[in-house]
Amino acid sequence: MKKVAIIDYGVGNILSLKRALDYGKVKCIVTKNEKIIKDCSHLILPGVGAFSSAMQILKETKLDNIIKNFAESGKPLLGICLGMQLLFSKSYEFGKWEGLNLIPGIAKKISIKNENIPFVGWYKLKTSNKKNMLKKFDKKYLYLTHSYQCITENKQHVIGTYEVNKNHIVCAVQKKNIFGFQFHPEKSSYDGIEILKKFCKS
Repeated sequence: MKKVAIIDYGVGNILSLKRALDYGKVKCIVTKNEKIIKDCSHLILPGVGAFSSAMQILKETKLDNIIKNFAESGKPLLGICLGMQLLFSKSYEFGKWEGLNLIPGIAKKISIKNENIPFVGWYKLKTSNKKNMLKKFDKKYLYLTHSYQCITENKQHVIGTYEVNKNHIVCAVQKKNIFGFQFHPEKSSYDGIEILKKFCKS
């Protein structure tokens, strides 16, 4: 039976994420125990706050290696919001910080003329032309709140964007079994729950 582990490292909307999965009837557990994580079929890395603090916690608790080993096993891994940024190689949030380096690329401050940062609210998803797990959610509105955007080295890893003042901002990525959502599916109503369920069935 499939079972989803939500990484508990004190950073992120873990309760709301668990509630969304419970509502979608997805069996999940909040944990930082290595053995439990290894035994699960899927892993979710949530996150809200500063990149540097989150990475420091992951390293101090050895969760960084646990996450990398899980990804290398081929089982599905999902990073949400800050969790997506942590999957990348580096972040330039108040300095330069090393990430998990599971998806080649960087996170940097959003800079769009005449636009207030952070972006907070509902934005229309635009999926890539290729077939991907978000294709059926094209043009759906999803909830985002962020000041930093992810830029991939390989454009093929981008599966979803949204538009602000003719600027296309990455909000979903995939590299094989590794996924990242800048939007919060757990706060994106019915469509968000359906996206979580789709990931958990992958």
